[in-house]
Amino acid sequence: MNVCHIIGCGTIGSNLAFAICKSRMFQEIHVYDDDFVSFSDQPVFPYTSDSMGLPKVSALSLVVELVRGDNIEFVEHRIRVKNGIIGAQFVIDCRDRKYERVQSDMRLSMDGPVLIIDCRDEYPDIDDYHEYVMDNDYAFIDLGIAIVINYIFRMKYVTKTMTIFNMNRVLQTGDIIDV
Repeated sequence: MNVCHIIGCGTIGSNLAFAICKSRMFQEIHVYDDDFVSFSDQPVFPYTSDSMGLPKVSALSLVVELVRGDNIEFVEHRIRVKNGIIGAQFVIDCRDRKYERVQSDMRLSMDGPVLIIDCRDEYPDIDDYHEYVMDNDYAFIDLGIAIVINYIFRMKYVTKTMTIFNMNRVLQTGDIIDV
C-alpha cells in the first residue's frame, strides 16, 4: 500500500497527515477539505496564525513541505468529499461530522481524552461521534496520532472493529489498551 487518502484536514486530519509524512509510511498522500483555516482562540498545530484564511489543504501543504522529503508526493484536493474516492487504495475519514457516508478504511474522531477508531464496514446512522464536549489538549492530540500511526503500521484496521481509547488512562499507565 503506497497511497493514503485523508478526508478532512481539521485537528485530527492535519496532524495525521503531518505524522504520516514524517513517518514516510506512504509514498503518496492525498488530502481533501473544502474549508478554510480559522481559529476560535489560538492556532492549533500544524496551522499557524499565518495560515488564517487559507484553504486548509494549502496551509497543510506548506507545513508538510518541511518534513516530507522528495520521495513523498503530497496532493491537495480542495473539495468536499460526498460519495467517496473512486479507485482509492486506503482512505481515512477525519471529518468532524460524518453525515454523508464515505467508503473508508478508518473513521477517526477525538473529543478531549477519547479517541475513536472505527474500521467497521457497516455502521449505524447514529455514529456521528464528534460533539466537541472538551477542548483538545496537545498531549491527547499527539498521543492519539501516535496510536493511529501504530494502528496503521500494524494493519489493525483489517479487523473491521471499532475501538475507543481513554487517553487519560494511557497517559497514566503507559498501556495502550482500548476502553
